[in-house]
Amino acid sequence: MLKYISIIVFVVLLASALVPIVFAQGKTREEMIEWIAELDKRDAELLQQDAKYQVEINGITSERLELWDTETVLGKVAEWKIKHLKDETKKAKVHEAYQEALKYIDAIWENAGDGTGSTTFGGTEIIDLIRRQIALWLLPDDEYDEWMASWSNAKLVFQGKIIPLTSGMAHAKLLREDSSVSFLLKRENCFTIDGEKYALVERNYVVGITDDNYRVYLYRLDSNGMAILIEEVIREHFASEMKLFKYMEGCLQLDWKYLEEDKKESTWILLLE
Repeated sequence: MLKYISIIVFVVLLASALVPIVFAQGKTREEMIEWIAELDKRDAELLQQDAKYQVEINGITSERLELWDTETVLGKVAEWKIKHLKDETKKAKVHEAYQEALKYIDAIWENAGDGTGSTTFGGTEIIDLIRRQIALWLLPDDEYDEWMASWSNAKLVFQGKIIPLTSGMAHAKLLREDSSVSFLLKRENCFTIDGEKYALVERNYVVGITDDNYRVYLYRLDSNGMAILIEEVIREHFASEMKLFKYMEGCLQLDWKYLEEDKKESTWILLLE
């Protein structure tokens, strides 16, 4: 009798372990997008809660981390993407991105510190990372291939150093202060103008909670996959809704909005040969 019970328990545990894989393999892109949309809706509801104290804010962040659980959300989307790719090299790239994301998440917690807001700061960064990676994997095939062929493997050139990106992110050390600095490239901040590929890259201290050290740089991607710095375009103001377009020949215009404020700005960038 005990033998049969052991077999039943083993089968149940095995089935539980395979749930994410079965879930992912049996869904279409549209169904996966609908699933993520449901999570987005619940996430928005959590963010709308009235929290005045840090302990309450930390509690909301913990709920959000549970909602966007790495294995049950990021892992499922990774499995789905791998299942729906035919090219083995592309499959390996997804697996590599997933592993790198896990390492990045571990590093975020290691650097979060012990302050009262560390859970919120580190947790929010992790949630943003998971959502960005999911959005990339759920792109239509042609848009995903375009991303992988361009900015996904770009290397930023900054202050004489080459900083490789992992899923649009990178870390570097400032020698003069021994502080971690994050470079963040989001797909929505990449633009193609007159055949040239441009990106707005955000830089900030990993532990910074003010905009004192926040910068946005304009980069151009060359044919060798190197992202060349053109100009610093935003300084000491957290930015959102950034849009880059051609203003006139040899000149670009950047429209952007102060984060969480109804205030818009425009910046003009003169392109020099």
